[in-house]
Amino acid sequence: MSYEHCVTGAVHSGTPAGSVITIGDREAYVTGSNKENALLYITDVFGYEYNNHRLLADTYAKEIPATVYVGDFLEETAFSKLTPEERNFPTFAAQNTTEKRFPQMLAMAEHLRSQYKRVFVIGYCWGAWGGCMLAAKPGLIDGLSLNHPSRLEIPGDLERLLAPTLIVAPYTDRAFPQESRLIAEKIFDEKAKKEKKFFKIAVYPGFDHGFAARAQIEDEFLQEASQVAFLGMGIHV
Repeated sequence: MSYEHCVTGAVHSGTPAGSVITIGDREAYVTGSNKENALLYITDVFGYEYNNHRLLADTYAKEIPATVYVGDFLEETAFSKLTPEERNFPTFAAQNTTEKRFPQMLAMAEHLRSQYKRVFVIGYCWGAWGGCMLAAKPGLIDGLSLNHPSRLEIPGDLERLLAPTLIVAPYTDRAFPQESRLIAEKIFDEKAKKEKKFFKIAVYPGFDHGFAARAQIEDEFLQEASQVAFLGMGIHV
């Protein structure tokens, strides 16, 4: 599998408006002031200090009614802290196993559940698997959005979803190939009919893996698509 588009793309300029707090043993970037809705943002391999993620979180906090928490689930392994030569996916995978990272994600989600009326989760790329596992916990979260997901176990991860779910994906994506998408569409169709909940896959022809987080904002075509992908999250709130 090629990981080219997991590490390419633009770094967005701007100064994040939020602050860093500690929840349990995890740091989190928090932005917004909504008292009823929380959005737990699980990043891709670049981690919670990556400027794009913090700026996106600020945008979510402004545009949808939610306080946004970007959790640090990668620590020193985040690609934003490594040189291009140090970015190694096998090493990253060994350092960030499900057994190590999911308890941290679960603890933060449970904390937010205790503080807010509704809790939503968005996962980018690497963060998608964690979002799926959280959405499989009864009563834990109220909605899930996955942008260009990777590392999904299909069909199992999708069959176990209990919360309404949106997947945003490029038409061609080695991390979420067309054969997986067709299986996902069938699963979502069956779940929507049986469970009477929102399940949707939004497909974007002409884009690469990573476009929703690292699009070139100077490129009008890419900017418009990433904005549409962002607005799709509002469906759940």
